[in-house]
Amino acid sequence: MKYKSSTGFSLVELLVTVAIIGILSSIGILSYNSYVTSSKKSSAENTIQQIALANLEYYSNRNEYYVTDTGSTCTPSTTKSVEIETALFDGANNLPNNIDFEFCIFGSGATFTVQANHEKSSCIITLVRNRAPSRNSSC
Repeated sequence: MKYKSSTGFSLVELLVTVAIIGILSSIGILSYNSYVTSSKKSSAENTIQQIALANLEYYSNRNEYYVTDTGSTCTPSTTKSVEIETALFDGANNLPNNIDFEFCIFGSGATFTVQANHEKSSCIITLVRNRAPSRNSSC
């Protein structure tokens, strides 16, 4: 009696291979999402530094800082981001739209604070005049 020898893969071998590929792809997706999130936060920090520099130039030209809200707080929005582009960047589209952060500037007289809020979380990044940007605990 002759037995046919199979040269293919068994069902168990195929299932193990698919499981390993699934585990590796899930790890890759989590790493990629973490990378994208941290890149957006870094981009927001760079943007608020650009806004602060533009506001210092605005001060040297007009002897006052540009603010979207007076007082000790503001609520970033798309409208305020567009106002900042118009006032500080001569209408150029310098604030990135794809990082999920909106911007505003508040303060008075001798100082200002630039604030960026993430649209989908409670991450807030602030920069007080010439200082380094700081993130809240939700970032």
